[in-house]
Amino acid sequence: MSRSTAPHPKIELLVFANCPLADAARASLKQALAELSITAYEEIDILDPAAPDELRGSGSPTILVGGEDVSGAPKGNGVGCRVYQEPGRVPSPATIVASIRRKSAEKQSL
Repeated sequence: MSRSTAPHPKIELLVFANCPLADAARASLKQALAELSITAYEEIDILDPAAPDELRGSGSPTILVGGEDVSGAPKGNGVGCRVYQEPGRVPSPATIVASIRRKSAEKQSL
């Protein structure tokens, strides 16, 4: 099993055009990344034909850390709007930070 040398797990924001919660999710993600001094994440339009097949069926917005939803929820079975069960209806920066830290610790223990 190979060990990744990346300093943190892959972080992805899955959205589609005109998603009413995309901007709020993006802002929350950027705040979390700033707290951890991380500058890179990938934003993927899940309706783009070039989007990876394994990301299709995700709601918008979805934030993945190391391929897993920050809320721990399983992947959906169809594209649609998504509302997280948090006060702002998107993952809070604290939820995102906790997910990144957990995944980073898992990576280091491999």
